[in-house]
Amino acid sequence: MYRQKYLYSISCCLNNWFCASLASKIPTPLYLIFLLPFMLAACQKPDAKEQPSTAMSQPDTAKIKVAFLVYNQVEALDLNGPLDVLTKAKHMSDDAFEIYTVGQSHDPIDTEGGSLKIVPAYSIADAPPADILVIPGAALEVIKDMMDNDEMIGWIKQQANQSERTMSVCTGALILAKTGLLDHQKATTHYFAIQQMKREFPNIQVMEGTRFVIAGKYLTTAGITSGIDGALQLVEAYEGKPVADMIAQVMVYSRQDTLNFLPEETQAMQAGDSPAVAVQSLDDSKDPVCQMTLRGQVSDTVHYHGKVIGFCMNHCKSKFLKNPEQYAANLEKQ
Repeated sequence: MYRQKYLYSISCCLNNWFCASLASKIPTPLYLIFLLPFMLAACQKPDAKEQPSTAMSQPDTAKIKVAFLVYNQVEALDLNGPLDVLTKAKHMSDDAFEIYTVGQSHDPIDTEGGSLKIVPAYSIADAPPADILVIPGAALEVIKDMMDNDEMIGWIKQQANQSERTMSVCTGALILAKTGLLDHQKATTHYFAIQQMKREFPNIQVMEGTRFVIAGKYLTTAGITSGIDGALQLVEAYEGKPVADMIAQVMVYSRQDTLNFLPEETQAMQAGDSPAVAVQSLDDSKDPVCQMTLRGQVSDTVHYHGKVIGFCMNHCKSKFLKNPEQYAANLEKQ
């Protein structure tokens, strides 16, 4: 570039000298006349491609904005599985995706068990509108707190209403269901929470035995790693199946759409085939671990100090049995 500018200056000087010679009728050497066309060409402005460009400084409004909701004790793989898929899609699609996290505030949050600390890029007060909203899950006691958080539920509903697509991972489906946006739609969740979802949200057609369910703009996925399947479906929708398949290969991940690999006892738990007990026959109407109000029938019960205690799922029952004294204070006296 600098050499071209140098030749440009020399050529312009020679051209000016030639023009002055003609004006003053001073004889001009023949070789300069021969070089005249080349000097005139060199006097043109340097190639525009070498001029400084301001295009890179302009904001790219065409990017697909992907917002990942984060909250305290969020399940790490629920979040990071889909995030990794979309990050790879970003690299393979010439930065077509803009990925960011959104928390209730800018305060750092911990993933499940405090293994990772995350500082949200945005709060719900200043987050840009998302084209894709991803809602990861967590343990059910954490999900209950999220479902009771009116501010968060209101923001999720607002964002999901205006998004192109909204995806939940695992028990994050319960958070999305609380907004009412899944009513009269097909949806799924972790097999631990299938029966709870049926009880709490009877207007949702809960699907079993599948890793993900697509219902219009809503995409719900089953437990944890199923979020990877859901994210690959999003990539396929925006960038095509070859890109999604390539990402799966890079991640050494087998794309599946069923849960047939689960053992029979797990499938029975999902389908609610265990002997059920009516809530009316329990000594407490709430799960003492997650404090979820129990309705209809429950299959997970224990006898504790002369009382029949019910649970929304085996996960809560297992936590209770490990340390019943910790949750005894939550038991209501009938």
